[in-house]
Amino acid sequence: MHSGPTAGDPDGCDGEGGWIPPEARSWRHPSELFTSYAPATGLPARRLHRAALLGVGTTAMMAILVGALLLMNTGRTHAFVTSDPVPPVTTALTRCCQLPPSLARGAEESLVAIEADGGGKVSGCGVVVGDGLVATTTGALRGARRVRAVAATGRWLAASVMATDPESGVALLRLGAALPEAPATPANLPAVGSGTPAMVVALTAPSRQSRPLATWASGTIVSVGSPAPGAGVASMADMTLHGPAVPDLPGAPLVSQQGRVIGLMVAAHGADRVFLPMGLVETVSSELDTIGHVRHGWLGVTDATAHGTSGALVVSVVSGSPAANVLHPGDVIVRVDGVPVTSSVELRSLIYVLPPGAKVTVQAVRGSQPVVGVVELAASP
Repeated sequence: MHSGPTAGDPDGCDGEGGWIPPEARSWRHPSELFTSYAPATGLPARRLHRAALLGVGTTAMMAILVGALLLMNTGRTHAFVTSDPVPPVTTALTRCCQLPPSLARGAEESLVAIEADGGGKVSGCGVVVGDGLVATTTGALRGARRVRAVAATGRWLAASVMATDPESGVALLRLGAALPEAPATPANLPAVGSGTPAMVVALTAPSRQSRPLATWASGTIVSVGSPAPGAGVASMADMTLHGPAVPDLPGAPLVSQQGRVIGLMVAAHGADRVFLPMGLVETVSSELDTIGHVRHGWLGVTDATAHGTSGALVVSVVSGSPAANVLHPGDVIVRVDGVPVTSSVELRSLIYVLPPGAKVTVQAVRGSQPVVGVVELAASP
């Protein structure tokens, strides 16, 4: 079979010079191959249109499904919030302190504002102390059991009250998502004492449409371990900051010059702000998270802050209590397990975070003579 023009018809024409249609020939000119190939192998135009529409529809359905899955998972993850980070901050400038931006950011990222009454008004603050856990004060909750929290990123989160400890004033919340924890305080940081500058950061949320505002204010610590003059008697050892410009917001964190959270606000007296130390807050929070209440030891004494000297004055000793064979009324306790005791509230704070059965070494002064004894704490009556 020939694949091209015949010998007598080299140009594909009939013997009389006429043109022969392609379908009447057994060969094709190269110029005719494309036009004859397309109808033989391609889809008709209508079928091509339908196929295109089907592809577009399938793609759209897949996009809708992916979006729905993302919405269903929103709020369920416990990953750190990174999609909407805290805005860049300049140096936290206050009258007595200057905190570098990285340290200011670290404190703000671990902070939440708390809405306890459902009315859209911030009732206090809290600090992240674990995976989805926020430590705050009972005053910030106003007795509410279910609250909402807003992070410094502007993200609102559901929260529930896990437990409260009225004696210490600490409360623990569970968030619907995890946030970065407050920077841990290294053991080698300088001790916080009277005369030390410090700052307070409060987080407020003016509306759901705007990002929360982090407000920094500064002051000077005027008392550690005992109430400030005129501030009354506290149940736990506290730190008092004199700062007239510091807002009175329960649970607002006290921040050291190294950018570490060292306390949570529990009260205000005039220009003084009273804070629970974070050591106490973290210990109580751990107990609340683990068993729902605080197991604290009992020494068995009634005490008061000693006047004219540093220590806790033993007013009375309960008969048969752990301290009955070691301490007498009139003794001044100056150390517990080597830790200095400067006041009555400091003694209670040290004993409060120790479990029943713990053995502690108590150092006291009786008149001018030292007294040392080992006491096994009992369960609180």
